[in-house]
Amino acid sequence: MRKGILLTQAVGDYPGISLFWNTKKKCLSYFEDEHDWYGEFPVSFSEFMKQPERYLDAIFTDEFLSTY
Repeated sequence: MRKGILLTQAVGDYPGISLFWNTKKKCLSYFEDEHDWYGEFPVSFSEFMKQPERYLDAIFTDEFLSTY
């Protein structure tokens, strides 16, 4: 079980995507329910906020996909 702080339960038109702060690794992460995708964004939260669309779009290209 991953531990984190839930930041959002839905992203735009995608209710199955959750963004959360991974407290163990201290990074912004996502989980996509339908395909059971988990990934970590390798940037600070402030960097993410400068271009959120770049990182959210990358969820669908598996750019930050992790296996667990």
